[in-house]
Amino acid sequence: MNSIINCLLDGPYWNRSRGARRLGEVALVPHSSPISKIGNLTPEQIAAQGGNKSLIHIDWMIGRDRIDIDGVHADGRRVPVFRKGEWA
Repeated sequence: MNSIINCLLDGPYWNRSRGARRLGEVALVPHSSPISKIGNLTPEQIAAQGGNKSLIHIDWMIGRDRIDIDGVHADGRRVPVFRKGEWA
């Protein structure tokens, strides 16, 4: 996975826009949602749905039936966000 990310970041588009190498958007997708059932979308499919048309943009969608995610407060307290791929 790291090699894929590095290839993307070192590609020709990332140097065209200031800040393009920074994280933009991450979506937490419940496993039960319709988008989770679709799988990977091609750029053409995203464009057909009216998705982002920027040359310098990648959305990360995170979700799986076995994923647990916790939020962490500044004082270290943990709050469940996702459990077994669904909102907690």
